[in-house]
Amino acid sequence: MALVTIITKNNGNAGIVPSPGNLVVGELAVNTTDRKLYTLDNFGNVVLLASGTDYDDPITIDVTSASPAVTIEQAGAGGGLLITNTGSGNSLVVEDSANPDSTPVVVTNAGDLIVGHNAGLVSGSFEVTGVDNASTRAHLLRFSADIESAALVFNKTRGASVGTMTAVQSGDLTGFLSFRGSDGTNFVTNAAIESYVSGTVASNAMPGSLAFLTTSTGSGIPTERFRITNTGALAVAGASNFGTAGAALISGGNAAPSWVDQFSSITFIFSAGGVTLPLGIAGSLTIPFDCQITEWTLLADQTGSIVVDIWKDTYANYPPTVADTITGSAKPTISTSNKAQSSTLTGWTTTINSGDILRFNIDSVSALTFVTLSLKVRRT
Repeated sequence: MALVTIITKNNGNAGIVPSPGNLVVGELAVNTTDRKLYTLDNFGNVVLLASGTDYDDPITIDVTSASPAVTIEQAGAGGGLLITNTGSGNSLVVEDSANPDSTPVVVTNAGDLIVGHNAGLVSGSFEVTGVDNASTRAHLLRFSADIESAALVFNKTRGASVGTMTAVQSGDLTGFLSFRGSDGTNFVTNAAIESYVSGTVASNAMPGSLAFLTTSTGSGIPTERFRITNTGALAVAGASNFGTAGAALISGGNAAPSWVDQFSSITFIFSAGGVTLPLGIAGSLTIPFDCQITEWTLLADQTGSIVVDIWKDTYANYPPTVADTITGSAKPTISTSNKAQSSTLTGWTTTINSGDILRFNIDSVSALTFVTLSLKVRRT
């Protein structure tokens, strides 16, 4: 096959670009020194078709149609677009028609992704900025005809290199959301949310706790205020402040809330209609909540003496008998007085379960016709 030589218009002087008057539509011109190929389009514009350089000079692609200016179809495994930045400028900038654009999308040479301005503030950051609330929000959207939603996922592995999976351990931090404001010089954290591994890690088992932190005026250090554990327990004003069983969380007004034990009174009245109380069983009560006895009080209508015993059993075993006594040898007693009280419960069985029956028995009595027995109990 014979070789055919095609010689286009050409120029060997660096920097020379053909003028529209030098070309006709579709004609080619080459700058042999710059290694650039030009043509004239249908609108009378000189267009750069190719550059044989290392692209030290910027290339502009001017597209006036609705089609994409550049389309990359990647069928292999190598990746569709690779940008290697060895300089000090940004790796990728997406601007609108403004020049310069004050609200571009920028990937810096440090790998920061910035939306809304072109100067990174924090290394390794994703930053969104704007002039009002609507334009400064980063939105995650999901369009699907199901119950799923957009998700923001934090992943943690103890693997030291990218792509390695090593199990985390109890106490490891798995997520951190920090809320910060400028003090005029630096961004300072004023609140945060942290998630922790809080138990033994196993296959498909990752027990966790969630902690909420705030910074008090002047401290500058976020302090944990509230925690939800992997069992659903609530710790307030401290990572281990769960209160005691049966305690209630009480508001402190402008101060932190606190766990407060809840006390109730179990009251039984001994009455004989104006005559001295008889010995023996006086009656029974059903207790509808779990509690622990912490104190007893006897109040009489006049000076006298009395010794009371208390028996406890389940509803299924009703009635309680003397064999079910809970007072040991320290029975509630008034001795020649009209009142008595004690929180010394030596030998007592103080635990009462919801549904238990208490039966009250007078062991001895003199001169008393009306006596009130109150048991102070802490709910559990």
